Amino acid sequence: MERVGEVKTLEHGQRAIRPATLADSRFIYALAMDPSVREMSTRSEEFTFEEHERWYAGKLSDDGNRIWIMEVDEVPVAQVRYGFAVGCAEIAISVSPAHQGKGYAGDLLDTTMPWAAQWLNVSRFVALVLTTNLRSKYLFEHAGFTYVGDEERMGKQHWRYERAV
Repeated sequence: MERVGEVKTLEHGQRAIRPATLADSRFIYALAMDPSVREMSTRSEEFTFEEHERWYAGKLSDDGNRIWIMEVDEVPVAQVRYGFAVGCAEIAISVSPAHQGKGYAGDLLDTTMPWAAQWLNVSRFVALVLTTNLRSKYLFEHAGFTYVGDEERMGKQHWRYERAV
């Protein structure tokens, strides 16, 4: 078994997955502020880079969170964050708009879920998907998640998907 969080180069193309670092803060902020990504996010209001830096540094230093970055030809294209919740890990994933629809999100999930399960000591994953986000709905269904009901968060309706590992 490979070490948890080790950089992994995927066989199909020049894709690599690695743990996020402080140096990734600008990429993750730019991704979060992209209008098409914001539209599909639970938190849709904009926030400053300074607010993001504080939040991001806190997530990186929190043992209950793990973030990985996917690079293609050494350029970051996607991120996934797993946040520990009671008995499970919640997933937040995003792909830069120029790279959507290429299978990167699925590869990122397939590779990092075992790492997150081991690192966070969880056996269940949860994804909350805005009811308007059909791409994410398809992603999680294709990744073996099961729809378990609706949930409201921050005043927005979500589909709740779960998967045991």
